[in-house]
Amino acid sequence: MEKIHTWEPERADFSKTAILDETLRDGIQGAQVQQEPAIEQKKTLLELMERLGIDLAMIGFPASKDDSLVLAQHITDARLHLKACCLARTQEADIAMVADIAQKTGLPMEAALFVGASPIRMEVEQWDIETIIQWVRQSVRLAKREGITVLFATEDTSRSNPATLKRIYRTAMDEGADSLCITDTVGVCTPGSAANLVKFFRNEVMEGHALPLEWHGHNDKGMGVANAMRAVEEGVWRVHATALGLGERAGNVPMHTLVTNLHLNGADDLRPQHLMRYSEHAASMCGTIIPANEPIIGRYAFSTEAGIHAAAIGKAQTPAERDTVYSAVPATLVGREQEILVGPRSGTANVLLLAQHYGMRIPSAPAIQRILDITKKERRQLSPEEIKELLQHAEKEPA
Repeated sequence: MEKIHTWEPERADFSKTAILDETLRDGIQGAQVQQEPAIEQKKTLLELMERLGIDLAMIGFPASKDDSLVLAQHITDARLHLKACCLARTQEADIAMVADIAQKTGLPMEAALFVGASPIRMEVEQWDIETIIQWVRQSVRLAKREGITVLFATEDTSRSNPATLKRIYRTAMDEGADSLCITDTVGVCTPGSAANLVKFFRNEVMEGHALPLEWHGHNDKGMGVANAMRAVEEGVWRVHATALGLGERAGNVPMHTLVTNLHLNGADDLRPQHLMRYSEHAASMCGTIIPANEPIIGRYAFSTEAGIHAAAIGKAQTPAERDTVYSAVPATLVGREQEILVGPRSGTANVLLLAQHYGMRIPSAPAIQRILDITKKERRQLSPEEIKELLQHAEKEPA
């Protein structure tokens, strides 16, 4: 008999999904970032991206006079397999800066060329469609002439007019864009609208062109990962994310949940066992914190205080059963383990499991009850140190 039944529909092939890590550009511009990361911290994050299995790193926006050149040089000097990308507006000066980095470092560069396309943005900026088309044509043509791979995107794709999108993206394709990116810049999408957008691009914008599609999403409505996964199901090849979901407003697609979900659905090139180190480093370098209840990487993501849950974990016959009887994500997948706590909602099983965990003698029933009485009376969890001390005291009692 199957141990776990799934109600998931037949899924798309996630095995070849790639990731663009935008932490060092889109991520660190978020208000959550309380300090500018030092250059050595940025270099370390690039190395951790490679361990995680990231395909492409957005290393900066050269027009803002950032660390793009230094980071590109580090990728070359450290012989990382990570590919590099820089953000660029549809302006000649921006593209020239990306080309300059490629020439100085010998590192093949990708440019994420972007232009705003939503009606509200065009009205605010007083842009007209013919001007935008001219910018796109000239910028993509120049980038290709400079030997730069072009990832072309419109900002706010998810609130843009279909006819406008067709004209802009087809112009980019005509001039040789290498991949197209759909952006949900203000996180307005739901999984249904994300699917509709991808279908629209595949069926109407691209019209038989075999260019790769990418997805750049934000988390304003809390659907960043769900939208990204749905976009992949509909044919997107590469999705964009940031460490801890850092980014403007509510942030971008969080890397830790994206990597975990992709891996659980067959993306074997990703290595979620490195997520904790990657995430903790990002938090440290940005002066931010990881919420205790954050999925995958939070302090209590794999912790159990409830007595009923602990009892079931204790009855598990194998490590695999113990890891999944009350968890959707095996803790061992990300280099962690299930943690049993003792608090006001705990039962006998919690204390017994901790005694086994610490290699101590199984306490008597009265000793167990005394421990449970303490946590209920004080209305709080007991710390590991307190539990150890109480268990050590119980060991001294006559058997």
